[in-house]
Amino acid sequence: MTSTPMGICLTLALLSGPLLAKESPVATAGAASVRSIHYACDDGKKITSVIDESDSDKAKTTVSVEGDSALQGVEMHDALSANGVKSSNGKLVWWTKGDEGFLAEEDPPHGNGEVLIGGCAIEPGAR
Repeated sequence: MTSTPMGICLTLALLSGPLLAKESPVATAGAASVRSIHYACDDGKKITSVIDESDSDKAKTTVSVEGDSALQGVEMHDALSANGVKSSNGKLVWWTKGDEGFLAEEDPPHGNGEVLIGGCAIEPGAR
């Protein structure tokens, strides 16, 4: 009977599909899932945002403000947002939409929501 080997091959193919799909992100993880974006902001400030999506369950963004030692390597995680991309560490928020962004204190009760550095736009050729 020739249908049994075909049936076995089909069953094996269907069962191995999820295994192969599960391994695919590992093969693509690495440099392609980490990228730096440079922003020019109001008052001549510059922010570098490093987006690390190598762990799809815990994407993180690290923000550094040029010339501000207190704001170097500030690690944040994506937070729920109705509009744009919001990254927060509970004290600060880096909020981007399209090619623009701003750095602010978290809203009350953890901060006052004050924009610390606004008017940020991706530097031409920096993406």
